[in-house]
Amino acid sequence: MRDCRIKIKIDNGELIDLVKQYDFHLLESPAQITPHIREYDKQSYPEHSGEEIDRRTVYKPFDYKISLGYWGSEESANENIRDFFDSMFSKSGDILIAKDIELFNEYKNVKMIGIAEKWDEQTYRIAGEKGLITFDFVLRVSDPMTLTDIK
Repeated sequence: MRDCRIKIKIDNGELIDLVKQYDFHLLESPAQITPHIREYDKQSYPEHSGEEIDRRTVYKPFDYKISLGYWGSEESANENIRDFFDSMFSKSGDILIAKDIELFNEYKNVKMIGIAEKWDEQTYRIAGEKGLITFDFVLRVSDPMTLTDIK
């Protein structure tokens, strides 16, 4: 049975279960289990009906966007979301430096390494005063070869 959990490891630190640490639950994640490949280089000429295709290609970097949910008040959700995003950066004066994040999606049985994209600062409330607060988290995976199965 698969678990609908996201775990992260920040800068080779300890494995953090987002449910236990922040009370964030996975709502949606991409079906992507392999990296996408770059487009082939193509060359065509007006005097020829076909095209030449260079069959060599490589995997391309990608954004991995997951939707997370928090059940509770908006005030406590905002505090947890802020703590979550703040943990992904170190600060040097006014400059933020993104930390490496290894993300484990136990539902899809994949893991990858990337850096946090900036949060769009949008949350969505579903139901009344103590309802489900949802938000998106985007991991920029610059090395697509880090997308592998969890072993």
